[in-house]
Amino acid sequence: MDIIEFRGRDLSGEWHYGNAVQEIEGHTYLITGTCGLSCYSRKQVCVNAIAIEIEADTVSQYTGLTDKYGIRIYENDILYDEYDETINLVRFDEGKFVADYGGYITDVCEINDTSWVRGNKFEEDMESEDDED
Repeated sequence: MDIIEFRGRDLSGEWHYGNAVQEIEGHTYLITGTCGLSCYSRKQVCVNAIAIEIEADTVSQYTGLTDKYGIRIYENDILYDEYDETINLVRFDEGKFVADYGGYITDVCEINDTSWVRGNKFEEDMESEDDED
């Protein structure tokens, strides 16, 4: 995975994308902008950074993979696998991103080419059978 990116939903329901998450006094913030380590102090430095308060339980990390249509796959996404005709929840488990189909676990990298992102667990019911493209 070359890109470390997170997404989170703000308090009004809008999604934001950034490269760091910070918790301050019980509030969770997604940091957007360009961040990296200072070569002088070895501390994280962000340029043009904006901190957006988000709902902590909606923080999801980018898996580094895309679906069959080139859409980025994030933790907590719902994938429809056309090969197996299954609905899978993407989650992080034992050091890797997996697709969970009712307890049957497979690596996301094994199904991403035959799957498409149909939403995420915060916005869609996992049991919905409307699998149209």
